[in-house]
Amino acid sequence: MNVTTNANGGHSPAYDETWPPDVQLEWHAGIVALDTGLRIQVTKSSDIRTGVRVDPGLVTDEKYHLRISGPKTSVGIGPVDFHAAWNYLDGVSAGARASQT
Repeated sequence: MNVTTNANGGHSPAYDETWPPDVQLEWHAGIVALDTGLRIQVTKSSDIRTGVRVDPGLVTDEKYHLRISGPKTSVGIGPVDFHAAWNYLDGVSAGARASQT
């Protein structure tokens, strides 16, 4: 998801807790990418296994794969659940900020 910073410091699109979990995670990845300059890809495990989208009603314990790419290297993690992926992205953001000081 492409996220931008508004003049008032907010983000567009604004976070919407009614989004499905994968969209919430893509939004968070967009914020981290915006803050760090990294490229971040979020992929649902169900998409990787089958190559096609699965009806969300059929997946009760969705897992995610993250691919984080910088100017020199790329790393990945997965499969992880929603909360582990969110926390991992928080760590990526914190690590990028720490490396800039």
